[in-house]
Amino acid sequence: RQQGIEAPPRGCLIGYRDGEELLNEYEELGHSRAALKRKLDSVRREREALDARLQDTPWRGPTREALRKLFRSLPPGVMVHSTREGWLIYAGRGADSTVRVLAGRRLRALQGYAEIDYLPSRELRVDLPPALFEAIGRDALEEVPEADWQALTAAQATLELPNLREWAERHRERIRETVTTSLERLAQEEQATRAQQDALEARIERHVCDPCPVRKQHRANLREAGRLLEEQAQTARELERRAQQQEERAQHTLRGIVSVLHHFGYLQRGEPTEKTGLLANVFDTNGLIICEMIAAGRVDELNPPDLAEVFSWFAYDRDRQFGNRHVLPTHLVHLRRDLGEIEGKVLRAERKAGYALSEGYNLYFFGTMRAWCNGVTLARVLERVELSEGDLVLTFNKAVDLMRQVREMLLTVDRDSPLVENLAKAMRLARRGIIEQSYAVGFGIAPPPPDATDEDVEALIAAGEELPL
Repeated sequence: RQQGIEAPPRGCLIGYRDGEELLNEYEELGHSRAALKRKLDSVRREREALDARLQDTPWRGPTREALRKLFRSLPPGVMVHSTREGWLIYAGRGADSTVRVLAGRRLRALQGYAEIDYLPSRELRVDLPPALFEAIGRDALEEVPEADWQALTAAQATLELPNLREWAERHRERIRETVTTSLERLAQEEQATRAQQDALEARIERHVCDPCPVRKQHRANLREAGRLLEEQAQTARELERRAQQQEERAQHTLRGIVSVLHHFGYLQRGEPTEKTGLLANVFDTNGLIICEMIAAGRVDELNPPDLAEVFSWFAYDRDRQFGNRHVLPTHLVHLRRDLGEIEGKVLRAERKAGYALSEGYNLYFFGTMRAWCNGVTLARVLERVELSEGDLVLTFNKAVDLMRQVREMLLTVDRDSPLVENLAKAMRLARRGIIEQSYAVGFGIAPPPPDATDEDVEALIAAGEELPL
Protein backbone atom coordinates (compact mmCIF):
# COMPACT_ATOMS: atom_id res chain seq x y z
CA ARG A 1 0.00 0.00 0.00
CA GLN A 2 2.82 2.41 0.84
CA GLN A 3 4.42 1.67 -2.55
CA GLY A 4 1.14 2.60 -4.23
CA ILE A 5 1.07 5.92 -2.38
CA GLU A 6 4.61 6.78 -3.49
CA ALA A 7 3.95 5.68 -7.09
CA PRO A 8 2.49 8.96 -8.54
CA PRO A 9 5.22 11.53 -9.35
CA ARG A 10 5.39 14.34 -6.80
CA GLY A 11 6.00 18.03 -7.42
CA CYS A 12 5.70 20.16 -10.55
CA LEU A 13 6.12 18.21 -13.78
CA ILE A 14 7.80 21.11 -15.61
CA GLY A 15 10.21 22.22 -12.90
CA TYR A 16 8.65 24.98 -10.77
CA ARG A 17 10.03 24.81 -7.22
CA ASP A 18 6.66 25.39 -5.55
CA GLY A 19 4.71 23.42 -8.12
CA GLU A 20 2.23 21.82 -5.77
CA GLU A 21 1.54 25.10 -3.97
CA LEU A 22 1.00 26.80 -7.33
CA LEU A 23 -1.38 24.07 -8.46
CA ASN A 24 -3.30 24.25 -5.17
CA GLU A 25 -3.58 28.02 -5.60
CA TYR A 26 -4.85 27.53 -9.15
CA GLU A 27 -7.37 24.97 -7.91
CA GLU A 28 -8.62 27.45 -5.30
CA LEU A 29 -9.13 30.01 -8.06
CA GLY A 30 -11.21 27.41 -9.89
CA HIS A 31 -13.28 26.80 -6.76
CA SER A 32 -13.83 30.56 -6.42
CA ARG A 33 -14.93 30.72 -10.06
CA ALA A 34 -17.48 27.97 -9.44
CA ALA A 35 -18.72 29.71 -6.28
CA LEU A 36 -19.25 32.99 -8.16
CA LYS A 37 -21.12 31.16 -10.90
CA ARG A 38 -23.40 29.55 -8.31
CA LYS A 39 -24.01 32.94 -6.71
CA LEU A 40 -24.82 34.50 -10.08
CA ASP A 41 -27.21 31.66 -10.90
CA SER A 42 -28.92 32.14 -7.53
CA VAL A 43 -29.32 35.89 -8.15
CA ARG A 44 -30.70 35.20 -11.61
CA ARG A 45 -33.23 32.67 -10.32
CA GLU A 46 -34.39 35.04 -7.58
CA ARG A 47 -34.78 37.87 -10.08
CA GLU A 48 -36.71 35.65 -12.50
CA ALA A 49 -39.03 34.64 -9.66
CA LEU A 50 -39.75 38.32 -8.91
CA ASP A 51 -40.28 39.04 -12.61
CA ALA A 52 -42.75 36.16 -12.75
CA ARG A 53 -44.67 37.70 -9.85
CA LEU A 54 -44.94 40.92 -11.86
CA GLN A 55 -46.71 38.94 -14.60
CA ASP A 56 -49.04 37.24 -12.16
CA THR A 57 -52.81 37.76 -12.09
CA PRO A 58 -55.02 38.29 -9.03
CA TRP A 59 -57.13 35.29 -10.01
CA ARG A 60 -56.21 31.66 -10.36
CA GLY A 61 -56.72 30.34 -13.85
CA PRO A 62 -58.77 27.16 -14.32
CA THR A 63 -56.90 23.90 -14.75
CA ARG A 64 -57.06 21.84 -17.92
CA GLU A 65 -59.00 19.09 -16.14
CA ALA A 66 -61.50 21.59 -14.75
CA LEU A 67 -62.06 23.10 -18.20
CA ARG A 68 -62.41 19.68 -19.82
CA LYS A 69 -65.19 18.77 -17.36
CA LEU A 70 -66.79 22.24 -17.58
CA PHE A 71 -67.15 22.29 -21.34
CA ARG A 72 -69.07 19.01 -21.22
CA SER A 73 -72.03 20.76 -19.57
CA LEU A 74 -71.48 24.46 -20.22
CA PRO A 75 -74.45 26.01 -22.08
CA PRO A 76 -73.64 27.97 -25.25
CA GLY A 77 -73.52 31.73 -24.83
CA VAL A 78 -71.48 31.77 -21.60
CA MET A 79 -68.66 34.31 -21.63
CA VAL A 80 -65.07 33.02 -21.33
CA HIS A 81 -61.83 35.00 -21.30
CA SER A 82 -58.90 34.37 -23.62
CA THR A 83 -55.35 35.36 -22.74
CA ARG A 84 -54.88 36.67 -26.30
CA GLU A 85 -58.25 38.03 -27.46
CA GLY A 86 -60.10 38.99 -24.30
CA TRP A 87 -63.77 38.08 -23.89
CA LEU A 88 -65.17 35.36 -26.13
CA ILE A 89 -68.56 33.73 -26.39
CA TYR A 90 -68.70 29.98 -25.90
CA ALA A 91 -70.59 28.69 -28.96
CA GLY A 92 -70.85 24.98 -28.08
CA ARG A 93 -69.23 22.02 -29.79
CA GLY A 94 -68.94 21.47 -33.48
CA ALA A 95 -69.68 18.30 -35.45
CA ASP A 96 -66.20 17.01 -34.59
CA SER A 97 -66.83 17.71 -30.84
CA THR A 98 -64.22 20.49 -30.71
CA VAL A 99 -64.96 23.51 -28.51
CA ARG A 100 -66.08 26.48 -30.59
CA VAL A 101 -65.97 30.16 -29.59
CA LEU A 102 -67.08 33.40 -31.18
CA ALA A 103 -64.19 35.84 -31.49
CA GLY A 104 -65.80 38.91 -32.94
CA ARG A 105 -67.92 37.83 -35.89
CA ARG A 106 -65.57 34.88 -36.57
CA LEU A 107 -66.35 31.37 -35.38
CA ARG A 108 -63.24 29.29 -34.58
CA ALA A 109 -62.15 26.27 -32.66
CA LEU A 110 -60.48 26.73 -29.28
CA GLN A 111 -56.74 26.31 -29.78
CA GLY A 112 -56.31 24.63 -26.40
CA TYR A 113 -57.48 24.74 -22.83
CA ALA A 114 -54.47 26.87 -21.90
CA GLU A 115 -55.98 29.68 -23.98
CA ILE A 116 -58.70 30.23 -21.35
CA ASP A 117 -57.42 32.09 -18.27
CA TYR A 118 -60.68 33.20 -16.59
CA LEU A 119 -64.22 31.89 -16.22
CA PRO A 120 -66.93 34.15 -14.77
CA SER A 121 -70.24 32.97 -13.40
CA ARG A 122 -72.52 30.98 -15.72
CA GLU A 123 -75.06 33.78 -15.38
CA LEU A 124 -72.83 36.02 -17.48
CA ARG A 125 -74.07 34.77 -20.81
CA VAL A 126 -75.89 35.86 -23.96
CA ASP A 127 -78.60 34.00 -25.83
CA LEU A 128 -77.56 32.68 -29.22
CA PRO A 129 -80.27 32.99 -31.90
CA PRO A 130 -81.72 29.49 -32.72
CA ALA A 131 -80.68 29.66 -36.36
CA LEU A 132 -77.18 30.67 -35.38
CA PHE A 133 -76.96 27.88 -32.82
CA GLU A 134 -78.15 25.32 -35.38
CA ALA A 135 -75.64 26.53 -37.97
CA ILE A 136 -72.80 26.27 -35.44
CA GLY A 137 -73.76 22.68 -34.64
CA ARG A 138 -73.65 21.75 -38.33
CA ASP A 139 -70.30 23.53 -38.89
CA ALA A 140 -72.19 25.56 -41.53
CA LEU A 141 -71.06 28.93 -40.19
CA GLU A 142 -67.74 30.72 -40.50
CA GLU A 143 -68.88 34.28 -39.80
CA VAL A 144 -71.81 35.59 -37.81
CA PRO A 145 -74.29 37.61 -39.85
CA GLU A 146 -74.16 41.34 -39.17
CA ALA A 147 -77.65 41.51 -37.64
CA ASP A 148 -76.97 38.63 -35.28
CA TRP A 149 -73.61 40.09 -34.33
CA GLN A 150 -75.18 43.46 -33.49
CA ALA A 151 -77.72 41.71 -31.24
CA LEU A 152 -74.96 39.70 -29.50
CA THR A 153 -72.85 42.84 -29.02
CA ALA A 154 -75.78 44.67 -27.46
CA ALA A 155 -76.53 41.76 -25.13
CA GLN A 156 -72.86 41.52 -24.14
CA ALA A 157 -72.80 45.22 -23.28
CA THR A 158 -75.48 44.68 -20.64
CA LEU A 159 -73.33 42.12 -18.80
CA GLU A 160 -71.18 43.27 -15.91
CA LEU A 161 -67.98 41.69 -17.19
CA PRO A 162 -64.88 42.56 -15.15
CA ASN A 163 -62.12 44.53 -16.81
CA LEU A 164 -59.45 41.90 -16.32
CA ARG A 165 -56.67 44.01 -17.83
CA GLU A 166 -57.20 46.86 -15.33
CA TRP A 167 -57.65 44.37 -12.48
CA ALA A 168 -54.40 42.63 -13.35
CA GLU A 169 -52.57 45.96 -13.77
CA ARG A 170 -53.65 47.19 -10.33
CA HIS A 171 -52.56 43.88 -8.83
CA ARG A 172 -49.17 44.00 -10.55
CA GLU A 173 -48.65 47.59 -9.50
CA ARG A 174 -49.09 46.61 -5.86
CA ILE A 175 -46.59 43.77 -6.34
CA ARG A 176 -44.17 46.13 -8.09
CA GLU A 177 -44.24 48.43 -5.05
CA THR A 178 -43.20 45.52 -2.80
CA VAL A 179 -40.48 44.00 -5.01
CA THR A 180 -38.82 47.11 -6.42
CA THR A 181 -36.30 47.28 -3.60
CA SER A 182 -35.49 43.59 -4.00
CA LEU A 183 -35.07 43.96 -7.76
CA GLU A 184 -32.68 46.86 -7.27
CA ARG A 185 -30.69 44.90 -4.70
CA LEU A 186 -30.48 41.91 -7.04
CA ALA A 187 -29.34 44.11 -9.90
CA GLN A 188 -26.55 45.50 -7.72
CA GLU A 189 -25.54 42.02 -6.57
CA GLU A 190 -25.47 40.78 -10.16
CA GLN A 191 -23.34 43.70 -11.24
CA ALA A 192 -20.89 43.24 -8.35
CA THR A 193 -20.69 39.48 -8.94
CA ARG A 194 -19.95 39.96 -12.64
CA ALA A 195 -17.18 42.40 -11.72
CA GLN A 196 -15.70 39.80 -9.36
CA GLN A 197 -15.95 37.22 -12.13
CA ASP A 198 -14.07 39.44 -14.56
CA ALA A 199 -11.29 40.12 -12.02
CA LEU A 200 -11.03 36.42 -11.17
CA GLU A 201 -10.88 35.39 -14.83
CA ALA A 202 -8.01 37.85 -15.32
CA ARG A 203 -6.12 36.29 -12.38
CA ILE A 204 -6.70 32.79 -13.75
CA GLU A 205 -5.42 33.80 -17.21
CA ARG A 206 -2.24 35.31 -15.67
CA HIS A 207 -1.55 32.28 -13.45
CA VAL A 208 1.43 30.12 -14.49
CA CYS A 209 -0.65 26.95 -14.26
CA ASP A 210 -3.31 28.13 -16.73
CA PRO A 211 -1.31 27.49 -19.93
CA CYS A 212 0.56 24.49 -18.46
CA PRO A 213 0.28 21.49 -20.85
CA VAL A 214 0.66 18.90 -18.04
CA ARG A 215 -1.59 20.56 -15.46
CA LYS A 216 -4.22 17.83 -15.77
CA GLN A 217 -1.61 15.11 -15.26
CA HIS A 218 -0.23 16.93 -12.20
CA ARG A 219 -3.73 17.24 -10.80
CA ALA A 220 -4.41 13.55 -11.51
CA ASN A 221 -1.21 12.59 -9.67
CA LEU A 222 -2.21 14.57 -6.60
CA ARG A 223 -5.72 13.12 -6.60
CA GLU A 224 -4.41 9.58 -6.98
CA ALA A 225 -1.99 10.07 -4.07
CA GLY A 226 -4.81 11.56 -2.01
CA ARG A 227 -7.11 8.70 -2.89
CA LEU A 228 -4.50 6.14 -1.87
CA LEU A 229 -3.83 7.95 1.40
CA GLU A 230 -7.55 8.03 2.17
CA GLU A 231 -7.87 4.36 1.29
CA GLN A 232 -4.96 3.58 3.59
CA ALA A 233 -6.59 5.58 6.38
CA GLN A 234 -9.91 3.80 5.83
CA THR A 235 -8.15 0.43 5.92
CA ALA A 236 -6.41 1.38 9.17
CA ARG A 237 -9.72 2.48 10.68
CA GLU A 238 -11.39 -0.74 9.54
CA LEU A 239 -8.60 -2.86 11.02
CA GLU A 240 -8.84 -0.92 14.26
CA ARG A 241 -12.61 -1.38 14.31
CA ARG A 242 -12.33 -5.11 13.71
CA ALA A 243 -9.60 -5.47 16.32
CA GLN A 244 -11.84 -3.64 18.79
CA GLN A 245 -14.76 -5.93 17.91
CA GLN A 246 -12.58 -9.01 18.35
CA GLU A 247 -11.32 -7.69 21.66
CA GLU A 248 -14.89 -7.05 22.82
CA ARG A 249 -15.99 -10.52 21.68
CA ALA A 250 -13.00 -12.08 23.42
CA GLN A 251 -13.75 -10.18 26.64
CA HIS A 252 -17.41 -11.18 26.41
CA THR A 253 -16.49 -14.84 25.87
CA LEU A 254 -13.94 -14.74 28.68
CA ARG A 255 -16.52 -13.30 31.09
CA GLY A 256 -18.94 -16.01 30.00
CA ILE A 257 -16.39 -18.79 30.55
CA VAL A 258 -15.52 -17.45 34.00
CA SER A 259 -19.23 -17.33 34.84
CA VAL A 260 -19.73 -20.95 33.74
CA LEU A 261 -16.65 -22.11 35.64
CA HIS A 262 -18.03 -20.48 38.80
CA HIS A 263 -21.39 -22.13 38.15
CA PHE A 264 -19.87 -25.63 38.01
CA GLY A 265 -17.42 -25.07 40.87
CA TYR A 266 -14.14 -24.81 38.96
CA LEU A 267 -13.69 -21.28 40.29
CA GLN A 268 -14.84 -19.67 43.51
CA ARG A 269 -14.62 -15.90 43.80
CA GLY A 270 -12.07 -15.96 41.02
CA GLU A 271 -9.81 -18.48 42.73
CA PRO A 272 -9.13 -22.12 41.69
CA THR A 273 -10.91 -24.94 43.52
CA GLU A 274 -10.26 -28.66 43.90
CA LYS A 275 -11.99 -29.25 40.54
CA THR A 276 -9.84 -26.76 38.63
CA GLY A 277 -7.09 -29.31 37.95
CA LEU A 278 -9.56 -31.58 36.15
CA LEU A 279 -10.14 -29.08 33.39
CA ALA A 280 -6.68 -27.52 33.19
CA ASN A 281 -5.10 -30.22 30.99
CA VAL A 282 -8.07 -31.37 28.88
CA PHE A 283 -7.90 -29.54 25.57
CA ASP A 284 -11.19 -30.34 23.91
CA THR A 285 -14.34 -28.37 23.12
CA ASN A 286 -16.30 -30.87 25.23
CA GLY A 287 -13.74 -30.71 28.05
CA LEU A 288 -16.22 -29.32 30.58
CA ILE A 289 -18.76 -32.06 29.87
CA ILE A 290 -16.05 -34.75 30.12
CA CYS A 291 -14.70 -33.35 33.40
CA GLU A 292 -18.21 -33.17 34.88
CA MET A 293 -18.71 -36.78 33.82
CA ILE A 294 -15.47 -37.80 35.56
CA ALA A 295 -16.15 -35.68 38.65
CA ALA A 296 -19.55 -37.36 39.03
CA GLY A 297 -17.92 -40.82 38.85
CA ARG A 298 -20.12 -41.88 35.93
CA VAL A 299 -17.36 -43.91 34.22
CA ASP A 300 -15.38 -45.21 37.21
CA GLU A 301 -16.86 -48.71 37.02
CA LEU A 302 -16.63 -49.21 33.25
CA ASN A 303 -14.37 -51.84 31.77
CA PRO A 304 -11.71 -50.70 29.25
CA PRO A 305 -13.73 -51.37 26.03
CA ASP A 306 -16.75 -49.51 27.43
CA LEU A 307 -14.51 -46.67 28.65
CA ALA A 308 -12.96 -46.29 25.20
CA GLU A 309 -16.48 -46.37 23.73
CA VAL A 310 -17.60 -43.44 25.93
CA PHE A 311 -14.63 -41.28 24.95
CA SER A 312 -15.22 -42.03 21.25
CA TRP A 313 -18.65 -40.38 21.53
CA PHE A 314 -16.92 -37.05 22.15
CA ALA A 315 -14.28 -37.64 19.45
CA TYR A 316 -16.71 -37.69 16.51
CA ASP A 317 -17.32 -33.98 15.89
CA ARG A 318 -19.32 -33.90 12.66
CA ASP A 319 -22.91 -32.70 12.93
CA ARG A 320 -24.69 -35.06 10.53
CA GLN A 321 -26.99 -38.05 10.51
CA PHE A 322 -26.04 -41.51 9.24
CA GLY A 323 -27.19 -45.08 9.53
CA ASN A 324 -25.81 -47.13 12.43
CA ARG A 325 -26.73 -50.77 13.22
CA HIS A 326 -24.38 -51.18 16.16
CA VAL A 327 -26.08 -51.93 19.47
CA LEU A 328 -25.13 -50.71 22.96
CA PRO A 329 -25.69 -52.72 26.15
CA THR A 330 -28.28 -51.42 28.58
CA HIS A 331 -25.82 -49.87 31.02
CA LEU A 332 -24.25 -47.72 28.24
CA VAL A 333 -27.71 -46.69 27.02
CA HIS A 334 -28.47 -45.46 30.54
CA LEU A 335 -25.07 -43.74 30.69
CA ARG A 336 -25.79 -41.88 27.44
CA ARG A 337 -29.02 -40.68 28.99
CA ASP A 338 -27.14 -39.47 32.09
CA LEU A 339 -24.51 -37.77 29.94
CA GLY A 340 -27.33 -36.09 28.04
CA GLU A 341 -28.43 -34.46 31.30
CA ILE A 342 -24.89 -33.26 32.04
CA GLU A 343 -24.52 -32.04 28.48
CA GLY A 344 -27.84 -30.15 28.71
CA LYS A 345 -26.76 -28.37 31.90
CA VAL A 346 -23.45 -27.29 30.36
CA LEU A 347 -25.01 -26.13 27.09
CA ARG A 348 -27.71 -24.14 28.91
CA ALA A 349 -25.13 -22.50 31.18
CA GLU A 350 -22.96 -21.52 28.20
CA ARG A 351 -25.94 -20.22 26.28
CA LYS A 352 -27.00 -18.13 29.28
CA ALA A 353 -23.43 -16.76 29.52
CA GLY A 354 -23.54 -15.71 25.86
CA TYR A 355 -21.12 -18.09 24.19
CA ALA A 356 -21.11 -21.59 22.67
CA LEU A 357 -18.04 -23.80 23.14
CA SER A 358 -19.25 -27.27 24.08
CA GLU A 359 -20.86 -29.33 21.33
CA GLY A 360 -21.87 -32.56 23.04
CA TYR A 361 -21.78 -35.97 21.41
CA ASN A 362 -23.35 -37.00 18.10
CA LEU A 363 -26.52 -39.03 18.70
CA TYR A 364 -25.78 -41.30 15.74
CA PHE A 365 -22.21 -42.29 16.64
CA PHE A 366 -22.00 -45.25 19.03
CA GLY A 367 -20.89 -48.86 19.27
CA THR A 368 -17.93 -48.71 16.88
CA MET A 369 -15.09 -48.21 19.39
CA ARG A 370 -16.50 -50.87 21.72
CA ALA A 371 -16.60 -53.38 18.88
CA TRP A 372 -13.06 -52.46 17.84
CA CYS A 373 -11.68 -52.81 21.38
CA ASN A 374 -13.37 -56.20 21.66
CA GLY A 375 -11.36 -57.43 18.68
CA VAL A 376 -13.77 -56.91 15.77
CA THR A 377 -11.99 -56.07 12.51
CA LEU A 378 -12.31 -52.59 11.03
CA ALA A 379 -14.05 -54.00 7.97
CA ARG A 380 -16.69 -55.67 10.14
CA VAL A 381 -17.13 -52.49 12.17
CA LEU A 382 -17.69 -50.47 8.99
CA GLU A 383 -20.30 -52.95 7.71
CA ARG A 384 -22.71 -51.78 10.43
CA VAL A 385 -22.24 -48.02 10.16
CA GLU A 386 -22.48 -45.60 7.21
CA LEU A 387 -19.10 -43.93 7.70
CA SER A 388 -15.95 -43.89 5.63
CA GLU A 389 -12.85 -45.68 6.84
CA GLY A 390 -10.99 -42.37 7.03
CA ASP A 391 -13.66 -40.78 9.25
CA LEU A 392 -13.65 -43.77 11.59
CA VAL A 393 -9.85 -43.97 11.85
CA LEU A 394 -9.64 -40.23 12.53
CA THR A 395 -12.32 -40.51 15.24
CA PHE A 396 -10.57 -43.46 16.92
CA ASN A 397 -7.27 -41.53 16.94
CA LYS A 398 -8.96 -38.51 18.50
CA ALA A 399 -10.58 -40.75 21.11
CA VAL A 400 -7.19 -42.24 22.00
CA ASP A 401 -5.65 -38.78 22.31
CA LEU A 402 -8.58 -37.59 24.43
CA MET A 403 -8.09 -40.59 26.77
CA ARG A 404 -4.38 -39.74 26.94
CA GLN A 405 -5.15 -36.15 27.98
CA VAL A 406 -7.60 -37.28 30.68
CA ARG A 407 -5.17 -39.92 32.00
CA GLU A 408 -2.32 -37.40 32.22
CA MET A 409 -4.67 -35.01 34.00
CA LEU A 410 -5.65 -37.71 36.54
CA LEU A 411 -2.00 -38.59 37.16
CA THR A 412 -1.57 -34.98 38.22
CA VAL A 413 -4.69 -34.45 40.34
CA ASP A 414 -5.82 -37.97 41.39
CA ARG A 415 -3.28 -40.77 40.82
CA ASP A 416 -5.41 -43.21 42.81
CA SER A 417 -8.39 -42.89 40.50
CA PRO A 418 -9.46 -46.25 39.01
CA LEU A 419 -9.61 -44.55 35.67
CA VAL A 420 -5.81 -44.26 35.49
CA GLU A 421 -5.30 -47.98 34.93
CA ASN A 422 -8.51 -48.48 32.94
CA LEU A 423 -7.64 -45.66 30.54
CA ALA A 424 -4.19 -47.20 29.94
CA LYS A 425 -5.84 -50.55 29.15
CA ALA A 426 -8.45 -48.90 26.97
CA MET A 427 -5.78 -47.11 24.94
CA ARG A 428 -3.83 -50.35 24.46
CA LEU A 429 -6.98 -52.03 23.19
CA ALA A 430 -7.74 -49.19 20.81
CA ARG A 431 -4.22 -48.76 19.45
CA ARG A 432 -3.86 -51.78 17.22
CA GLY A 433 -3.56 -52.34 13.51
CA ILE A 434 -4.24 -49.32 11.31
CA ILE A 435 -5.17 -47.22 14.35
CA GLU A 436 -1.74 -47.76 15.88
CA GLN A 437 0.00 -46.98 12.59
CA SER A 438 -1.95 -43.77 11.93
CA TYR A 439 -1.74 -42.64 15.59
CA ALA A 440 2.05 -43.16 15.70
CA VAL A 441 2.49 -41.22 12.45
CA GLY A 442 0.12 -38.45 13.47
CA PHE A 443 1.68 -37.85 16.91
CA GLY A 444 5.29 -38.93 16.25
CA ILE A 445 5.17 -41.73 18.85
CA ALA A 446 7.25 -44.89 18.55
CA PRO A 447 5.27 -48.15 18.73
CA PRO A 448 5.48 -49.98 22.10
CA PRO A 449 7.65 -53.04 22.58
CA PRO A 450 5.60 -56.22 22.21
CA ASP A 451 6.38 -57.32 25.78
CA ALA A 452 5.43 -53.97 27.46
CA THR A 453 3.69 -54.43 30.80
CA ASP A 454 1.63 -52.12 33.00
CA GLU A 455 4.70 -51.61 35.18
CA ASP A 456 6.69 -50.47 32.14
CA VAL A 457 3.95 -47.98 31.30
CA GLU A 458 3.88 -46.59 34.85
CA ALA A 459 7.68 -46.26 34.84
CA LEU A 460 7.57 -44.25 31.61
CA ILE A 461 4.87 -42.01 33.03
CA ALA A 462 6.83 -41.43 36.24
CA ALA A 463 9.85 -40.43 34.16
CA GLY A 464 7.70 -37.82 32.41
CA GLU A 465 8.04 -39.46 28.98
CA GLU A 466 5.35 -39.71 26.29
CA LEU A 467 3.25 -42.80 26.84
CA PRO A 468 4.22 -45.26 24.02
CA LEU A 469 1.15 -47.43 24.05
